[in-house]
Amino acid sequence: MYLVTQSIDNNTPIWTYTVDYLFQNTKINQLNFRNGKTLGFPDLVWSTNSERLTFVKNFKPQLKGLEDEKRRLIIEDLLINFSDVALPQNLFLSWDDIRKLKIDGVEFGSHTVSHPMLGNIKDINVLKYELLYSRQRMKDELGSFPKTISYPIGSYNALVKKEAENTGYLLGLVVNQESYSPHESSFFEIPRIELYNESMLKTKLRANEIISKIKKTLGK
Repeated sequence: MYLVTQSIDNNTPIWTYTVDYLFQNTKINQLNFRNGKTLGFPDLVWSTNSERLTFVKNFKPQLKGLEDEKRRLIIEDLLINFSDVALPQNLFLSWDDIRKLKIDGVEFGSHTVSHPMLGNIKDINVLKYELLYSRQRMKDELGSFPKTISYPIGSYNALVKKEAENTGYLLGLVVNQESYSPHESSFFEIPRIELYNESMLKTKLRANEIISKIKKTLGK
């Protein structure tokens, strides 16, 4: 299991969950950007709740493509605009819960401090903080450093891999819909196949890389 240490410490959802939750639960059908205006985002008005929910499906991929600091500013705008929504509490395991699971044999890795898109971080100090502090928090609470890190949302680049290794991790995990090859895969770019709540047939097609190969053939 991979831990986002800030979410455990503050009992707050990760940003991807926060964005969905705000759009799904607000009664406000307009979005007036403050920070977003400087980034080129126009103010928005929706006629129906359905329009608002359709918008967020396309909006989240845009957020994932932003530099980390810009993404944080946009989410600050969302929290201000949709102030009628209180984020849910008590969704996360506590450190006590995690220690009990560790005793039962569950192994834990790092998923950073705040679940950012590591490949989109421009400030090297922010990148180092996300890698180092999450590792240290786990050492403080669980008694040992994590051996592995899973890059949030599969976002990484050469610098992320280098800093993960320099920080002391032994393995870095990505999501690129491929099987692991001990002769070809880098220790800091270990591939995984993402599975969903689908039929057993489709799950088997994903696990055997058939779906990913079809998408590559179609250029998707």
